[in-house]
Amino acid sequence: MKASDVIAGIAVVITLGAASISIHQAKPAKRPADQAEAQVAVAREANQLTRLQIDQQTAKDHQVAREAEQASQREADKVDISLSSNGGSIVVAITNAARMITEVELLNVTPLGDGPWHSWKVNPNVGRELRTTHWPRINHGDRKQVAVWLLDAHGKQVRQLPGEARVKIRFCDDEGQWWVSDTGGTTTRIAPPND
Repeated sequence: MKASDVIAGIAVVITLGAASISIHQAKPAKRPADQAEAQVAVAREANQLTRLQIDQQTAKDHQVAREAEQASQREADKVDISLSSNGGSIVVAITNAARMITEVELLNVTPLGDGPWHSWKVNPNVGRELRTTHWPRINHGDRKQVAVWLLDAHGKQVRQLPGEARVKIRFCDDEGQWWVSDTGGTTTRIAPPND
């Protein structure tokens, strides 16, 4: 055997040994990389799950808020305003079928249709109970009334009454929310008054 063949054989053995060592060393190096990649995948999945849970909680919170808003609206809609006439006065009746309301105030009486009416004022010729336009509290089931005159442009009473009028009131519900309601059947939440 020639020396060159021996040297070549030794070189092959050394190369195979080196390759074996490299492969053996590469496996442990690959494990941490695989583990890191698996951890990243788990973290991504956890983040997606957390986002999903947050989205579900947000949706639940929005649903609860919508339901509370709808319940408040239904309750506020139970405050009824009706009108009748009596000897040249319009009698405004406020009936509370809701829970207790507070700071109830008659804001406006507007005749509908053509006529000499320009403004309104409380009828001064009736008892105090029918002259009140502000009630600190109206309990569930209670009814309050106020008699008003319609006035012409000179501030004189017009005994002729319109066929229809729109009345607007303001009140605060038992949750501290403020509302404006009118005889048109519209009840709208408003910001608390500054007055």
